Amino acid sequence: MTDPSGNGNGNGNGNGDATPKLEDVARVADVSISTVSRYVRGLPVRQAEKIAQAIEQLNYRPNAIARGLRSRRTHAIGVVVTDITNPYLASVVRGIQSVGGATRYNLYLVEGNDQIQDTIGDLGSRVDGIICEAASGPEVVEALRATGQPTVLLEFEPVGHAHPFDAVMVDNYGGARRAGEYLLQLGHRRIGIIGGPLSTSPGRERYDGVVSALTDAGVELDETYVELGDFSTDSGYQAASRLLGREEPATALFAVNNLTAIGALTYMHDAGLDVPGEVSFVGFDPIDSWQLMSPSPTTVERPRSEQGAIAMRLLLDRITGNGPEKPRRIVLNTHLALRDSCAAYRGR
Repeated sequence: MTDPSGNGNGNGNGNGDATPKLEDVARVADVSISTVSRYVRGLPVRQAEKIAQAIEQLNYRPNAIARGLRSRRTHAIGVVVTDITNPYLASVVRGIQSVGGATRYNLYLVEGNDQIQDTIGDLGSRVDGIICEAASGPEVVEALRATGQPTVLLEFEPVGHAHPFDAVMVDNYGGARRAGEYLLQLGHRRIGIIGGPLSTSPGRERYDGVVSALTDAGVELDETYVELGDFSTDSGYQAASRLLGREEPATALFAVNNLTAIGALTYMHDAGLDVPGEVSFVGFDPIDSWQLMSPSPTTVERPRSEQGAIAMRLLLDRITGNGPEKPRRIVLNTHLALRDSCAAYRGR
């Protein structure tokens, strides 16, 4: 059958392709391609009625991206993280993806940096919601609020500041306290703390937890046995070198995250120190390759994949309008996994 428009196919696109395209709609409606593009993205145009008639005539179907734009949905979730190389985040992202993939949401993973507010601002127009693991000070919270997007905070909250978002945390305080209690039970009193920034919620809560264990045991905290870093491997290495290289070295170390733990353990290996013979060690967050390490490190552990999955479910509730009016704060339990890096204090 010959097409009435004279272009030789039933769809009226004039190029022999059975699937009509954006330019075909523009030709039939006698408007520019950019005008049709604005229309399918849900933006107002003067020739909307002509374009709608052309779409119906050609049986044009926008692709998935265009449909998402027209419905103001991108079917993408922004995930803002502090350090994309941190092994902890791999499990968290798997948890997010386990829920997001099942609901056909794609993840847009970005790393927070010195320009984190600009990063968040740029991200806000590309996604339907944000999960933010990056250090969330008040300025970051304001940047997230300014996007107007549903947001869930993951692990980091602004210390001492309220925020309007759902949050999924772990019991940082309780986990660190158990680590301190365990080292005290083994007879250690010179316990070195390799901490993170106290301006962050995990840094503050983990520091407070181990200090509370010392205080309740009647052990006065010696601030010279506290080294605060930035959660990085290098800061863990440097902190361990100072705590173990002094005239009266620490007999045990507590590192507040997995990267500082790797740094501290690397220093002890380089220095030829016997773990746990000369120094006992506890970290926070498992080191994924601990099975290959000797001795394998005792660590405070948390349900990492579950944390990501819960964050994604909370976010989907907000995106679909099913969440409660007040923000939710979920705190997951931690536990102390005993392995081979601790021993009773033997004196020096």
